[in-house]
Amino acid sequence: MLVFVGIVVIPPAWADPLVQLMEKALELSPAVRSLEAKVAASEEARKKSLGEWYPTLDLDTYAGKNVQRKESGAETDYQVEELKLSVNQKLWDFGTTEAELAVAAKEVEKTRVSLAKKRQEVLLSAVKALLDVVRSQRMVAFAKEAEDNILKQTDLEKIRFEEGGGYSTDVLQAQSQYAGAESRRLRAEGRLDKDLNVYRRVFGGDPESLPADEVILGRLTPGIPSSLEEARRVAQESNRDLGSAAVGVAIAELKRQQTFNDVVFPKIDVNLESKRSENLSGVAENKTEHLAKVTLAKSFNLGLTEVNDVQEARENLKAAQNDLDDVRQTVDVEVRNAWQELDTLRAIAATTERQAVISRGFLDLARKERELGNRSLLDVLSGETTLTNALSDAMSARIDVVIGMATLLDAMGTLDLESFRSPEKKDGQGDSPQ
Repeated sequence: MLVFVGIVVIPPAWADPLVQLMEKALELSPAVRSLEAKVAASEEARKKSLGEWYPTLDLDTYAGKNVQRKESGAETDYQVEELKLSVNQKLWDFGTTEAELAVAAKEVEKTRVSLAKKRQEVLLSAVKALLDVVRSQRMVAFAKEAEDNILKQTDLEKIRFEEGGGYSTDVLQAQSQYAGAESRRLRAEGRLDKDLNVYRRVFGGDPESLPADEVILGRLTPGIPSSLEEARRVAQESNRDLGSAAVGVAIAELKRQQTFNDVVFPKIDVNLESKRSENLSGVAENKTEHLAKVTLAKSFNLGLTEVNDVQEARENLKAAQNDLDDVRQTVDVEVRNAWQELDTLRAIAATTERQAVISRGFLDLARKERELGNRSLLDVLSGETTLTNALSDAMSARIDVVIGMATLLDAMGTLDLESFRSPEKKDGQGDSPQ
């Protein structure tokens, strides 16, 4: 008897669709993968630099024939061989190598900061791409609803005219408004197609079910500081550009130290050498030599170019410090502007929401008054268009607020996957099965 066992894979209850979307955007980003490879490469370079403290083994050997024909004396014809092994170990170079190792470690840190910055940029682009599709889908829905309503009004005007209670100009006016509504719907659909193309590039496919902007708003809100000063303070601690510039200063300082030590101090090495030779110099003999020595070496360029090396390192350090100051000022301006923009977007969202409520109230009254003959058709059709625009503006303004919040978090340097988790999961509940 055959028994078939089926396995049903059920998505985990703790899976978060929004976080999964953001993770997918990070996984698909070539820029993120490129920097991940650069991080791995810099880590290998750091490991390689550790070899400066390990001894080096040199092997030199040869074999051949040595024939000597002399005017006086016997001719010699010997098979010659030589094998030489030497081991060289650096004892001390007065900090040059230590600075080099520290530079390699800082290069890894800088590459990791660049990766974190790129992940932030991808997350910001991803949330914009997602919300742009949400915006466009709703604008298409509003446009279709307005188109349907105007079409119904046009049909009513046709019936009224055919029954002798209307005017042909009203019918033409309704048809004109319908053509305008159709154009708005076509433009909205065209914009949706463009936004979908961006979405496909970021997320690797068409959207299935998109989280509402209200959901994203709720996820991002806890990360927004209560004041501009708090946002500026957080940015000075967390902004990735500032972090990269600070690491750049540290690298420049280490290179200055490395250059100074290399110019001023000698290098001390220990060398062990063993050589075995056979029948060299036309003499039939086997010879073995062993040599152990400590060397102190220092070279000087007679043009005193070492002074230029030291001065170059100092100027590079000054440049890095000035770059850090410039980035600090730039980041502060970006945070101020992002904060101001978010304030403005919130005010616009509140205004457009009120406008939508007023426009809907006007249209409801205009339709009733039109039935009583107290309103012109143009009033009703204009009210329909005004309401559609107001609803679109209010919806778009709400989405702009969410994008503004993400932009502020990016400027502060705190935008990451945790920003998109639900508050319960941020508290450590439901992240994984216990």
